[in-house]
Amino acid sequence: YPVFMLALLNRESACFISLAGFLLAAIPSKTASGFLNQNRSLLLHTLAQTLLWVASRIFLSYAFRGNPGEFFEAPHSMIAFLSQIPSASPHWAMENPRWFLTIFAGIWIIPLLNFKHLNQPTKRLLWVGIIYLAALFFRSNMMEVRVYNELNVILYATAISGACGFQQSLSSSSKRLNKLPIS
Repeated sequence: YPVFMLALLNRESACFISLAGFLLAAIPSKTASGFLNQNRSLLLHTLAQTLLWVASRIFLSYAFRGNPGEFFEAPHSMIAFLSQIPSASPHWAMENPRWFLTIFAGIWIIPLLNFKHLNQPTKRLLWVGIIYLAALFFRSNMMEVRVYNELNVILYATAISGACGFQQSLSSSSKRLNKLPIS
């Protein structure tokens, strides 16, 4: 917890450490009571870390209220920016908003194309990325590249998993073809 509390002072996105841990470590169950019983300790730690995160956000927002840097943390109308992508109309953030789709060198496409080849933990991790993007959309200035740092790990892990899953499916298909009788 001391390291987590230090992380909260440095990055507000530290809450996603808890979310990722919960989504990756939670033991699935067919019933709600079974899920609660099997994951009681994990749920308590996730709740405690969530409360610490909320408390740190309230404290830091109060301590630094009126800070002139607050403008840069405010969202700069991502809806208007994203609506420019289909038309490629210029936007103050980018001359051509379609360039935004090349973020991460397009690596984000690999998990989407190979989604059926992702294993269950990787699909859960991908949900963390989607939740993180939704939070960014409503809470941050997405024109700043630094806000995507946490997504790098998620994207590359899911891209590697998707590529490996695709390669395994090709190799198992090849083995099945080799076993077919030649007529």
